[in-house]
Amino acid sequence: MKTLAACMCAACLASACADVGDARYPQRDGWRVGIVESTAPAGSTPGNGCGETAALDHAVYVRYYAGMRPRRTVVAIVPGTSWPAGQRLYFNLRDCRRQGIAIPDAG
Repeated sequence: MKTLAACMCAACLASACADVGDARYPQRDGWRVGIVESTAPAGSTPGNGCGETAALDHAVYVRYYAGMRPRRTVVAIVPGTSWPAGQRLYFNLRDCRRQGIAIPDAG
């Protein structure tokens, strides 16, 4: 009985850690989920080690987690758009030129 309980507990923990994101934006390809903190000033650079050196003119600061550690980066957005603080989005850590993709509210 203890073995069954341990297995069930392990299964619950494993499923809680599974990536349940959109299959179009797989984590293995660099996609992550983040939350917009604020608009970034023109000329901001990502600074997350993705190799992008060009400054971004239309961008937002994004908070995300790597493991259990909070991180922050700059993500490009479509020129002329405005994203509110708290907006969830997909962004790509490997390719800083890819624009963020808004995640629609569930309700």
